[in-house]
Amino acid sequence: MLAVAPAAAQAEVGPITQRIIDRGSLICAVNAIVPGFGSQNDAGEFSGFDIDVCKAVAAAILGDPNAVTYRAITAAERPTVLASGEADMISRNTTWTLQRDTEWGATFAPTTYYDGAGFMVKTASGRGYD
Repeated sequence: MLAVAPAAAQAEVGPITQRIIDRGSLICAVNAIVPGFGSQNDAGEFSGFDIDVCKAVAAAILGDPNAVTYRAITAAERPTVLASGEADMISRNTTWTLQRDTEWGATFAPTTYYDGAGFMVKTASGRGYD
């Protein structure tokens, strides 16, 4: 037997999702200067991993991966674009910190990229960093 849930049993749509549906496009704040993650070419087209995340969200909500309006933002603009309604989501390099998690009024998605910092010294330096 195959059971199919009626359309009325679908999950409720939150206010941001409803705003996206009503507008017919997702406004996605991105970095435009990090090739491979988010960059904009001379023709104004965006590409990269973070751009693909925006397309996936637009496809999930609107059924169209191209229903995205990209808004290139700086790191300094990240805390305000969501609260002001200038963007529906941010998909760009942003470290998830306790301060941002509690002060930005946003919900962080799962981490998609791990990076780190380190030091390199010559083996013969005698510093003993191994």
